[in-house]
Amino acid sequence: MAAFCDLNVLREENPQHLKTKLSMLTKLGYENFAVNYVVEDIQGKAKGSKKSKEKVLIKCHQNHFQQSSSKCQNVRQFSRFTAVLNDSLQGRRLHQDPEIQKYDLVAVQPTGKQFFDLACKELSVDIISLDLTQSLDFHFTRQPINVAIEKGIHFEICYSPLVMDSASRKKVLANSLALIRVCKGKNIIISSGCQKALELRGPYDVANIALLTGLTEAQTKQCLSRNCHQVLMHAAARKSEKGLLSVFPKESFMKGQTWKLGYVREIKKDVLEEIEPNDGEPPAKKKKKRK
Repeated sequence: MAAFCDLNVLREENPQHLKTKLSMLTKLGYENFAVNYVVEDIQGKAKGSKKSKEKVLIKCHQNHFQQSSSKCQNVRQFSRFTAVLNDSLQGRRLHQDPEIQKYDLVAVQPTGKQFFDLACKELSVDIISLDLTQSLDFHFTRQPINVAIEKGIHFEICYSPLVMDSASRKKVLANSLALIRVCKGKNIIISSGCQKALELRGPYDVANIALLTGLTEAQTKQCLSRNCHQVLMHAAARKSEKGLLSVFPKESFMKGQTWKLGYVREIKKDVLEEIEPNDGEPPAKKKKKRK
């Protein structure tokens, strides 16, 4: 089984508090974790005002992303940038700002139905994280979620409110059940999103807690390991390449899809003609074998 991951360790202003949380994660058995830098407004402009605010510092702080001292040699630490999406223009900034692209993971937190659909259909991000402690003013629908799943985007559920905050526990469970019912448990990751080190739990304890959200036992472990590794692979592919090639065996085509093979033969013929032109000469005749 893949190593356990926690892709939402909130950044601390005090480096010592951050080191305490990272050390606790390694002791609990996590080998991959991401320090999350959350920004509520990346436009730097106040609504209804022509005056601009001071620009939010979006540079990667290396002192926050240093490896914590641990006996485990397989620990990997990543950086994550999360933008609270309350304006469609912020989506452009995510792709245009080179400082944001320096982060290993890019996530968004939509604040409404319009921005949720925008994140699923148009934005090139790795994670969609919702504030499940609040009553959502929209219902999850299959069409945008299926688009996000096809693009490799994952949805995040934070378990710290389930552990520490009894007041918001009911809302988190209700919202998580609604999300998992629509996406059928696919492309879900479970993170801590904790404020303090005392809120952290071991991966097997988190898997037991996640059973309350409607996931199966196998799915809960995948949400802490395999799905998180898929997020990391998606982020690496997003930063390196702009295209993807899938190879399927000919036998995998269904009866109604065999027409696609005709297009493949035409493309193959055109490519071979470009690579090996005949220069107007007729093809050489094959010599017949003497009997």
